[in-house]
Amino acid sequence: MTGVEHKIDFTESQALSALDKLQENSSNEGSLDYAFADADKINYINYHERIMKLAKVNGIVVYDNTLWFGSVAQPEEMVLKEFKEGKVKHNRV
Repeated sequence: MTGVEHKIDFTESQALSALDKLQENSSNEGSLDYAFADADKINYINYHERIMKLAKVNGIVVYDNTLWFGSVAQPEEMVLKEFKEGKVKHNRV
């Protein structure tokens, strides 16, 4: 290991409830150096709103599958219904 394990607080949980729990303690505001969200895509806006309150200025926030097969760059009328509803599944490599 790299000797930084004591600096990492890994939480595996239901995303919204974990973020809400972190926000209950006001001392957590602006405390995250790094956040990685890998959750249901339909709720990314809800995760983003909570994470922005918790992240430090100049912190790093990463979202899994943000390009989502290019759908984020397509005009709204061209995005498949499955993407809008967060029902697209894919295999990880």
